[in-house]
Amino acid sequence: MDTLSNELSLLASLLDSPDVDTKEALLELAAHYPWLQPAVNELEHIPVDMWQAEHDRLFPKNEHTNVVSISVQANTNQNLPLQTLKQLCRRMGIGLVASTDYLGMVLECVAHLNANPALGKVFWSELWHEHLSCWVPGFCSELKHKSRLALYRIIAERLCELFPQVQLLAAA
Repeated sequence: MDTLSNELSLLASLLDSPDVDTKEALLELAAHYPWLQPAVNELEHIPVDMWQAEHDRLFPKNEHTNVVSISVQANTNQNLPLQTLKQLCRRMGIGLVASTDYLGMVLECVAHLNANPALGKVFWSELWHEHLSCWVPGFCSELKHKSRLALYRIIAERLCELFPQVQLLAAA
């Protein structure tokens, strides 16, 4: 996998709910991704349950989707984007974990298409128009402003930095 795909997969995993092992994994990742170091420094002093509470505040669970971003909570039909994305993933040949959330799934799709250019030619337009372009900019802005933890602000910044590269891939 190339650098962009690896980083998008990493960002997708960082959006998952944290647990006891996540801090140790984050420390190891910071050795390869120095932009994570400020988050590691902050999280060393924060109990996992406080980190989990911030994650839950930013990404509340509801009965329709596994996880909803802070920027799509106002969407009254939240089930539709998740279901159409799951269908797209199946058509792309991406195996899904039952707990995979919408945001992580979108980033995994981007990483998969980026790593498989022939497949990308078939699915980029659909992924871009139906899932990416409608939430990434607003999500990044909201996450930067509402997060109490550096990790989520860093994720937002990285997504904003990678978004133009993804946009170019979708336009190709």
